[in-house]
Amino acid sequence: MEYVADGIRVNTISPGVVDTPLHANDDHEVLKGLHPVPRLVKVSEIVDAVLYLESAPMVNGENIRIDGGAHAGAKW
Repeated sequence: MEYVADGIRVNTISPGVVDTPLHANDDHEVLKGLHPVPRLVKVSEIVDAVLYLESAPMVNGENIRIDGGAHAGAKW
């Protein structure tokens, strides 16, 4: 909160497993099983969250989770 007066906001994005080349050789079915919504996060979903934060000047001190609900607990 010290930097708000200077126009600096601090927000974070916490993604689940994102479908990137980093996981090209990994078992996607296993990775999908880590999310309650059984698929990998798309890069475009991360971009959408960043663009939202850029367009929302009153949002400060928030964390946007893009993990299909994994943060709420395991599904099994």
